[in-house]
Amino acid sequence: MQHFTDKALKEITAAHSEIRNKYINLTIEIASFTERLQNERAREFMQHGVARRLWLLYRCMENIFDLFPPDRIKRLEQNDRLDVEINLHAFMINVYGIIENIGLALV
Repeated sequence: MQHFTDKALKEITAAHSEIRNKYINLTIEIASFTERLQNERAREFMQHGVARRLWLLYRCMENIFDLFPPDRIKRLEQNDRLDVEINLHAFMINVYGIIENIGLALV
């Protein structure tokens, strides 16, 4: 039994294929914003905190889609399920870290 409708699968697939371009554009915008910051510590938070963590978010998402694509019907093996959980955890921790780094840069 399929978990998503055909329409939902197409939407998920389309959104997934756009993620890399969105990541690249966001990275460029962050670099542009970072260059305008006069405080060196703020630049560090943006460049080494936010930009680095964005790459981790992207890789986590790719890993999850590789291990557990939306059209998958079979149950995951235990190690694959654990790898999905690890990537979800890393994703959430880095979302928090991005918010923290932006806050520290602004302060």
